[in-house]
Amino acid sequence: MSLKQIHAKRRCSILLIYIALLVNLACSADSPAPDSATPQGRILLTDSLFQAGILTSIYARADTARADKSWLLIWSDALGDTPVTGSWRNDTLVFSIPRNLCSHSGRVQLSLTSGGQVADQRFLQLTPAAPEGVVETYVGPKTITVSSGQRAMVVAIPKDAFGNPVATGTVVTFSLRYPGQSIVTRESLMDNLVSSILIPAEERKGQILVGATAGKASSVEEGIALTPAWPGQVSLEVESWVPFADPRQYVAVRTNPIVDALGNLVADGTLVQIVVREQEQVVGSYPGFTSNGVAQVHLQNPNHPADWEITAFANGKAEGPALRLGFVPYVVALAVTYLDEEKTLRIGPVKAPLGQLVTDDFPMEVTLQQQDQHYHFSVLTQDGFCSLSLPADFPAGIYRCSVMAGGQRISREIYIR
Repeated sequence: MSLKQIHAKRRCSILLIYIALLVNLACSADSPAPDSATPQGRILLTDSLFQAGILTSIYARADTARADKSWLLIWSDALGDTPVTGSWRNDTLVFSIPRNLCSHSGRVQLSLTSGGQVADQRFLQLTPAAPEGVVETYVGPKTITVSSGQRAMVVAIPKDAFGNPVATGTVVTFSLRYPGQSIVTRESLMDNLVSSILIPAEERKGQILVGATAGKASSVEEGIALTPAWPGQVSLEVESWVPFADPRQYVAVRTNPIVDALGNLVADGTLVQIVVREQEQVVGSYPGFTSNGVAQVHLQNPNHPADWEITAFANGKAEGPALRLGFVPYVVALAVTYLDEEKTLRIGPVKAPLGQLVTDDFPMEVTLQQQDQHYHFSVLTQDGFCSLSLPADFPAGIYRCSVMAGGQRISREIYIR
């Protein structure tokens, strides 16, 4: 045999050995290792329905040959997956369930695992315990109008000792007390984790008191305000006034108690608009707000003789009968003297209706007019007189001097050098 043939035969032998090794490796990979075999185990449960907080331990039978392996119970609920480690008691695995897991009501999936493989699965339903503690209540709206057809809703959520809303079908008792009436009760069943009732408005204003109970659980008292309906007619009366054209004085006007159609006083803070007309023209509008059904405003006296017509509007709707007041001049006599050397206007004496001098600080308006030039001054009285000293550079000429005070006006010509 030649050397070339020997080398070719050797290469063929090596190739056959390499192929055999590959086949052997492939066969080894297809054969499961003893440790990778599906674990054998079973969760021991006699029922699938438990009350929250009761199921504190779960037992399982498992392959004792894998006792050295890690057995886990996977607790899967609405909050996520939680692994629970077990301990061997003779040939039984015992899993102690943490209180924070077994106290939540709802559906639970249990998975018994070892080495990352699932040996058994079971499903549980944890139901809420009996209601305890405080019943959560939500009320809205907090304010409804008497006899308006409006309704308020009260929603109650009784819970067990672990904070779970109690079971569907649990009876919740609502207690209601309308203003001036005795307590009435209404029952409603839990559904979709809540219980609710609708509360209609009645005729009397005040507060509806609401409470809810379920088993040993009770709510904190809630209140719904029954507010009056829209005001009826608004009428006015004068508390005090001085019938003179004196802007230092005020007319005190108030409404009579404002009620709705059912006789309820309107709510505090109801807006009342007081409108003043003079010769059918609006000369003032004053807001007032009710307290105990009454609104009060103070109107400044005019500075001229006038006849007023005063009306009131509540919420822009209810207009009552008009109140009529007349104002006469406060000043009945006054004189104006021009002191040329002092370049000063001397006004007075200024007399009131009883012949007395007007009180101090009575306002007076002085106007000096020359063709299209107007000069306006405001002065106050002192002991029934007042003086107006003109500036030294005041333009010379003949002026029409007009003095207006307390509804009285006088005019005269003066020559200013």
